[in-house]
Amino acid sequence: MAIEKPNLKEAQPGAPITADDWNAMIRALKELRATLQDLRTRTPAGILVTVRDRDTQTILPPEAIHAVYAVSVETNTLMQPGQRASGGDQAYLIPIDTPGEYEVTVEPTPQSGYQIQTQRVTVSDDIALVEFLLWEQPRAPEVPMVFGKTLREARAILEAAGVPVQRMLDAHGQEIDPETWEADYGNRLVVSTEPGAGMTIAGGEAVDILVAGRVEPTERKPVLVGQIPVARPTRLALSPDGGLLYVLSQGAASGGSTGITVIDTRRRRVITTIDTGSTPLLNLVFHPSQARAYASVILPEFTIVGVVSRAVDLPSVAAPRTGLSDAITGRTAANPGLELSIGDLNPSFGGTTGSFELASPISSGSLSEIIAEGTNIGFTSGVAELAAAKLAGALGRGVRARGNQGAIVTLDTARHRAISGALIATAVCYGLDITADGKFLYGTAPTQRRAVRIDLTKNATMDILRQGSPTFVDVVGNDAYITDVSRHLLLHIPADGDTRSFRAGISPQDLAVSPDGRFAYIINFNLQTGSLVRVDLRGDPKAEPKAIPGVAPRVASQDGFLLSGIAITSDGVRVCVAVDGGLAIVHAGTLAVQTVKLGGAPAGVVVEPRRPDGSGGKYAYVANFADNVVQIIDLTGEDEPFVRTTFTGRLFADRLAELMTVPGINEHLAERLVLSGVASVNELASADTTLVASALGVNATQATVLISRAGRLALR
Repeated sequence: MAIEKPNLKEAQPGAPITADDWNAMIRALKELRATLQDLRTRTPAGILVTVRDRDTQTILPPEAIHAVYAVSVETNTLMQPGQRASGGDQAYLIPIDTPGEYEVTVEPTPQSGYQIQTQRVTVSDDIALVEFLLWEQPRAPEVPMVFGKTLREARAILEAAGVPVQRMLDAHGQEIDPETWEADYGNRLVVSTEPGAGMTIAGGEAVDILVAGRVEPTERKPVLVGQIPVARPTRLALSPDGGLLYVLSQGAASGGSTGITVIDTRRRRVITTIDTGSTPLLNLVFHPSQARAYASVILPEFTIVGVVSRAVDLPSVAAPRTGLSDAITGRTAANPGLELSIGDLNPSFGGTTGSFELASPISSGSLSEIIAEGTNIGFTSGVAELAAAKLAGALGRGVRARGNQGAIVTLDTARHRAISGALIATAVCYGLDITADGKFLYGTAPTQRRAVRIDLTKNATMDILRQGSPTFVDVVGNDAYITDVSRHLLLHIPADGDTRSFRAGISPQDLAVSPDGRFAYIINFNLQTGSLVRVDLRGDPKAEPKAIPGVAPRVASQDGFLLSGIAITSDGVRVCVAVDGGLAIVHAGTLAVQTVKLGGAPAGVVVEPRRPDGSGGKYAYVANFADNVVQIIDLTGEDEPFVRTTFTGRLFADRLAELMTVPGINEHLAERLVLSGVASVNELASADTTLVASALGVNATQATVLISRAGRLALR
């Protein structure tokens, strides 16, 4: 029976009620009474249910409601389901035979997204009116695929998907301690989840994670797998894809001068060198785009203090060769189109011993127009007095030295040469690193008591510290972490926000910060004794750092440069530290130490980055200064470790198709699957699991699965 909506209109407060309005209201009340009387005549009692959306107050359509029903509280009897009336407010009428209390339930369809709701209603001899206001329930999250991931990675993926974890179990069914899981099982591989990948979980539910039981063999020792001859290597920089290794070498250039050796890591050989003359090189880093690299250098600076207008005709002595000579030129304020290029007593900079050159001859009377008083000219050698005397004698001018200045040289990594005119004046940066967005360089200059931030979009330098002795810097994301040796601190300088300081040991030097920004590993060196400490960046800043036993970092001075080396893998699991005659590898979870013997004097250390496809992250590169080589260490050992676990019964049948879809699957296993008569992985769902297992050579009720750390899989 339809209940028609009366012809009424809404009245505004204070508005008069006309006779027509009054009569319309009276008619509506009479019609409602007649309708209720008719219902009372048809049904002794009943429940009239209206269902609306809580937020919009609109009546829910029939396709959103699966059922409306009532159950007697006294007898637990299910009443006849409610029928929806057409027209009007489209209420549901539930006939009731006996007055009493009833539980009325509105059950929405699963597709509607609304939550089921129940109300208690008392029914007498009349019609009981009840209204339900339903709201949409949160969408049930879907369990993502985490097979083959480490437990640490799997938990992060599940958390991002909004899937809570209830229990973690090892392959023997033992529950993993939720307090110590990261240290004990963080790097173990995940076998499955329950519910499995692709399943949805309702609100309040969680998943269980099954973790591989053990690694075979139990220990894999890192091993030296190769070395590349490089003269007196000190510091290293690895390209973002891991294909290029730039090595600061004090014997790379002609005559044994400083240069940059370029190594192709895939072919493990030197492909070229960047000759930098006698320019002292301190550090270098790649841009995230890999198109450029940046080297910090020392440039003695000279200032022209007088102007004499007389004829000067100096032809070019030699054409500049590829190298920093293209970058170290000066453009004058009076005539920015003319370059003044001065040789540094080294042929690689376009001059000859004891000479300099002007880019073009200067005619009589024009010198004062070309070179303005106070123009700064960058010089690259330590023979300041000789160079100044020759320049002053030739130009009839006074030239004076102002001491060493720092600069950043931009390198073209495609052609392996300096970019002309791309010299950025800054501090003398021993420490150098770049932000993940590639916009800023951070440099530390302990001899000048400065730390700087260099805006690469503007080639501008800004001091961020002018106290203490900022020593080295590591950048994670866009946050900088700087050690201060004189104040015994580690400074965390975020991209935006306030600087925080942490105790960092008696003499903090080089450092490596974990990729998640949780821990900083810092080399300390004092009175010929090296140590390694760990700072908890989420802990108390005033707490003393944790000493890591069994590691004695090598920190030495060679020709006035501090040589040390520390790096951390992309997953944050291993910390690699140069020690006397070797490389120490610290397991971040357990702080256990393994050492690879290298001999000589290890210095700079870098670790191969993990690539987006999951490859990489396997090798460490060490600059061995005394042995004149760059050494390559396989951090995972000679053989890839396999994780062994066992599927039994239903678990094997349910998970076989899931296993076969994992990227990087063993090709031999795929071939065996085809031989079993299954043309594709998709057909596994309808295939006879017993026959497939038999063709694969495994038991359908119990199968051993081997998972390598590279993600390859095999069945036994």
